[in-house]
Parts: sequence; C-alpha cells; structure tokens
Amino acid sequence: VDDMIIAHQNDKDIADFEKKLQRKIQISCLGDVTTYLGIEVKRDKNGIFNIGLTTYIDKILKRFGLSDVKESRIPLDPGYVKETDSTTLLPDNNKYREAIGALLYISVNTRPDIAAAVSIL
Repeated sequence: VDDMIIAHQNDKDIADFEKKLQRKIQISCLGDVTTYLGIEVKRDKNGIFNIGLTTYIDKILKRFGLSDVKESRIPLDPGYVKETDSTTLLPDNNKYREAIGALLYISVNTRPDIAAAVSIL
C-alpha cells in the first residue's frame, strides 16, 4: 500500500490526473484528507492547508506525565545555560530517549521551530 495526497487549485485537473493514474494502476480515491501518517490536515476557507500533531502531542504529554505542564510561547528560554556536568545519568535513560524521539518526530513533521531546542536536549 502506497499512500498519496493530491492537492491542486482546480478540481477538474485532479479528476483528470486520477483517471490517467487509474488507467495504469488500481487506486482508491478516499476524498479530502483529514489525517495522513498521524498528521492532522485541515484546509481553511482560502484553500490553505494547515498541518499539526495535536492528538499525538497530547498523547505524548500524557504518556510522560506532562499533561498539566504550563505551555510556553517559545521553544527555548533565551537565557538557557546548558549544564557543564553532562555525566549525570537520568533515572531512566530509555524513557528520556523515547521523549527525545517523540520530540524529533514532531519537529521533523510539523514543528521545525523546536528543532534547535530539541537538539540541545
């Protein structure tokens, strides 16, 4: 199974493309996309697509016991100073790695603005 999203300003062009593709391979047209690989897709009245991982982020926050943490408007405090002693191990390094992996997934797919902050972690 290979998934594909087609977006274009002209619905007729999309229909023509789908017909041509269907002559070559078997396809199923599922209509407007709402989620793709876990990424939420919304289209506003101007035709602009917005993508997000709100459900995934909520799930991750709950998984790591951070549901009640206060939101921040910026990914990293400008005054942040990295600790010089990086030899201190966390009680559960696997859980830390899982959290970093989740943050990387979020930054790569929908939130490139947090990439620098995640790289410091």
